Amino acid sequence: MVLNHISTVLRQARLTFTSSSEAFRSNLEILKHLLDKTTATDVNLHPQFMTESLWMKPDKAPVTYIGIYENDLLTMGIFILSPDMKLPLHDHPQIEDPSVIYSNDPPLKFSAEKHPDEFMETISPTCILDPKQRNIHEIESVDGPAAFLDILSPPYC
Repeated sequence: MVLNHISTVLRQARLTFTSSSEAFRSNLEILKHLLDKTTATDVNLHPQFMTESLWMKPDKAPVTYIGIYENDLLTMGIFILSPDMKLPLHDHPQIEDPSVIYSNDPPLKFSAEKHPDEFMETISPTCILDPKQRNIHEIESVDGPAAFLDILSPPYC
């Protein structure tokens, strides 16, 4: 059986978040490496989401979430932000959060407590938040719609 890339990512995420504390960091690095190679095509993100005309529709919400997988261990999904949309300053207590950015041309601005603004593009490495680093953060689309894959463990309740 041949697995597609996103299935491999999910399998590694499940392994990572069930690892012993000794194996967690090495498994997280493997997951990060897989996410660094993940593209919008791998998750079948429709190009329509990256067009500004979609976001100009009067009843369109400024953020779209597409769930990929969720159980009591983790959740994986895609957030798509309308042009110039900001997810306000927030945190994820007790959550490990690797994210990969899919914005093509318009970057995302990621601001975290005690970290300067970072502009993340498709070539940016996966961003990892944990309860002690980058946990208090905000995310903003810049110059157009932007999308990112988000894996949270434990998932939102």
